This record gives sequence, C-alpha cells and structure tokens, in this order.
Amino acid sequence: MSSQERRLERIEKKKEKISKMEARLGVISEPLREQQMKMIEMMKSGIEMIENDIRKQENIWNFPEIQQ
Repeated sequence: MSSQERRLERIEKKKEKISKMEARLGVISEPLREQQMKMIEMMKSGIEMIENDIRKQENIWNFPEIQQ
C-alpha cells in the first residue's frame, strides 16, 4: 500500500469520526457543543489540507515532463 493510499485511508477514518461527533452534537450541553463544533471545524480544515496536498502530489506525477 502506497503512502498516499494510507493517507487516504486515515482521512476516511477521520471523516467517520467527525460524522459521529456531529451526530452527538444534539445531545450535549451548549458549552461543550461549541467546543466540539470548533474541534470539528479544525479537523475538517486539516483533512482538506491533506486532501489538497495529495491532489498536488497526484498532479505532479501526472505530468511526464516534470518527472524527468
């Protein structure tokens, strides 16, 4: 398994964790909910950065003139 495949697998697990956290937001107290929402947003932005990095890497490998 390539490092990109491992990274994508970890991203999927994090997305599942975020979904579970979002599902629990309705049953927790307001101060904790706000804290959880901030953490979820940070996790989402981190995942987005990793996905963008992976896309950049894929684009580099898709251009043969860069590989030389």
